[in-house]
Amino acid sequence: MRASSLLLLSSVLASGLSAADGNLFLTVQHAGSSSVPAVVTVQASLVPEVPYIVEDSPDLKVWNRVSPVLRSEVESLTWSATHNLPNPFGTSTLYGGTWHSRRFYRFRPLPPEGADGGEGRLSRLTQPQAGIWEVTTAAGWKIRVDPASSSVVIFAPNGREKLENWGDGNVHENLNGKHLKDWFSDSRTVIIPGEGMVTLTRGRNPATSKVTIQTVSIYDADQTHRIDMHSGTVTLSRLQPRVGEAAEPDGETCRFWDAGNGAFLENIYTQDSASNTGQPIPQTHVPLGKTGGDANPTQVNDLFDDPRLGHT
Repeated sequence: MRASSLLLLSSVLASGLSAADGNLFLTVQHAGSSSVPAVVTVQASLVPEVPYIVEDSPDLKVWNRVSPVLRSEVESLTWSATHNLPNPFGTSTLYGGTWHSRRFYRFRPLPPEGADGGEGRLSRLTQPQAGIWEVTTAAGWKIRVDPASSSVVIFAPNGREKLENWGDGNVHENLNGKHLKDWFSDSRTVIIPGEGMVTLTRGRNPATSKVTIQTVSIYDADQTHRIDMHSGTVTLSRLQPRVGEAAEPDGETCRFWDAGNGAFLENIYTQDSASNTGQPIPQTHVPLGKTGGDANPTQVNDLFDDPRLGHT
């Protein structure tokens, strides 16, 4: 594996929140071969005990979260990630082909877990029909929870791109209807743009004796909602950010986002237990799938080979 020799780094070390908007920036440019992984490492001085996330951007306009919530007990924090670079399926076309040649990073502080978001807000958790719940996030992403079919579907704001987790025995994952992989962990987290995060767990349903999705935690900007799929009940609904998030491990974690010409899905890290929440953990970015966008609305590129499945 090649490491930072592939990268030209600037502004690696920043002191405090020196940028005018409170963000720390790092520009990464690939200087070597684009056929092997590269490692991004960032060290920064941050305010202790304040929660942060790392975000990346192709153009300083669109920002997407790329890390778990980080809570440092000391001023210095180091975060790194290994990136698997383009493959024959064309992930290099992300953002017009600039994604793997240049990108920007920033640390962004978050309000504390359970902070008071103020008055006058409404819950975004609704029940459009009996037995089904939906949350339309502040950024316009829709999460549809259907306990009867043991499925959770996340729709992009355009209504066309969707990621579905479903099934029994093992939980399956589909991108626009294409089965890409099954779960490798008892928890699965999907990070979506606009401070949205969905954490799913699986367990044996006592009514059917089958292993299915058990809980759905939706952390959306200033709200937290949790649904027990086995009992079909809402167990938590607060107009506060990330209530209980620190105690719930993310498990196998991916991010699902608009890549400028279709949706892109990639795994980014695995957080196995609540004991490692808050500190940087090894991150490896593994492409899972990409849709064709407006030019090819029915196309899904399967970028991941699940060794347990012959059709991936």
